Amino acid sequence: MLKLGKLDKVPHDNIRWPLAIGLRTEIRQAQASSQPQQLSNTQPGIQSALSINTPQPVSVLGISTKVSGASKIVTVSFLNNPSDSNFQKVNVHLRLAGGLPVHIVSGTTSPIVFTVPRTRQPGVILLQAEGSWGPHPLQNSPSQPVNLG
Repeated sequence: MLKLGKLDKVPHDNIRWPLAIGLRTEIRQAQASSQPQQLSNTQPGIQSALSINTPQPVSVLGISTKVSGASKIVTVSFLNNPSDSNFQKVNVHLRLAGGLPVHIVSGTTSPIVFTVPRTRQPGVILLQAEGSWGPHPLQNSPSQPVNLG
């Protein structure tokens, strides 16, 4: 034991800092949890504000293809609601053989024309409307199969 002289006679108590107690509790709770925690939206109205401010989905009018050597020229026609003030552009995504969608091109007016390499894999074109508050959810966007062979 350390001898402090006159300081040994000074009465003292252990100090318990509330921050340290709370931090230890949070660490124990995190260590006890083996599953990732899903955070809920605690601010009502944020989700509804986002859904109000994202653009409405566009409608696919048609997709046509034309062979050009080892490539395919793809023309995508779409229709957006002219009164949708949140609409800014359309993102065209291509999903091959059940893989993940890949962003190919964006455009503001119909039709959108682009070129892709020819392939025998089945393809799907997805049209995602986008506005200043972000894009319409891709999983809720219209899609149509396309032959790229």
